[in-house]
Amino acid sequence: MTTPWDRIRGHWSSRTWLRTIHVTTGVPIALISMVAILGLGALSIALAWTVFVPLVALLILTRMVPLLTWLQRSRFAAFLDLDIPPAPPLPRDGSPLRRLLLQARSGSVWRQIAYHLVIGPLIGAVGFLSGVAAWSACLVAAIITVQLLIAGGGWTTAPPAAAALALFVVVPWLLRGITALDTVAARALLGASLNDDLARRVEILRESRAEVV
Repeated sequence: MTTPWDRIRGHWSSRTWLRTIHVTTGVPIALISMVAILGLGALSIALAWTVFVPLVALLILTRMVPLLTWLQRSRFAAFLDLDIPPAPPLPRDGSPLRRLLLQARSGSVWRQIAYHLVIGPLIGAVGFLSGVAAWSACLVAAIITVQLLIAGGGWTTAPPAAAALALFVVVPWLLRGITALDTVAARALLGASLNDDLARRVEILRESRAEVV
């Protein structure tokens, strides 16, 4: 049976601090991803008349997106203990130009770009500003409370103490909501889609039938 103490202890368990680290580390990764993708896009548009530069930029982008996705998936695995299955790899047969066209037409690649370019920076900014700012305000309120107690402030210590206690209770719930939203977006955009799972099951079934035959 779960006791009230178990609920309180779980509220401020190590998972809360891991969620804080997850939100904090998502900001630099999201910024790097956004700057890199937008930089390649701007370079391609500015030098589109060369034809060569957009092709090279597209090639770099198709190599860079899986790396950025791997960084994000590693962040979820390290701090949230969440394993996001990767999208199935594209076929490597054919000419480099054909593989480049397949990657450019792949829905999984564009879903990953959408996360790195829009969803990741947005959730990262909201999470960082709300979570880190709330923890900072909680720490400031606690410091003010201690200083007033030392100075013999009396009833003047009540407002900052109440603010520190309220923030200390609310922030873990806030971080839980932010990481839950980030998890939903990451599962939908960084992992395999329903069509990918169906294609993978069909391929496994085909191989099993071939082995039986």
